[in-house]
Amino acid sequence: MPGIAGLVSAKPADDCVRLVECMLSSMRHESFYTSGTYSAPSLNVFAGWMALEDSFAASQPAVNERGDIALIFAGECFADASTRADLQARGHRFDGN
Repeated sequence: MPGIAGLVSAKPADDCVRLVECMLSSMRHESFYTSGTYSAPSLNVFAGWMALEDSFAASQPAVNERGDIALIFAGECFADASTRADLQARGHRFDGN
């Protein structure tokens, strides 16, 4: 089932990544799901997501242009093309989409 999983832990990063991958494997109920992980070991943050292939949520994490903010979310964004064009006109980039 699509969704997010993660933990905040001071345990070794490799252990935390394995735990997140285990959580994600329990969420994979269909072969067409896609998943990924994001880690910020210096912050003790480890997260992952399960999403429908080719969905907005499949291209996570959403990271701002400076790279100092990352967002991992569950759900879908159904904004129309004009919203995306407006954001791009204001200088925002949509890498990976």
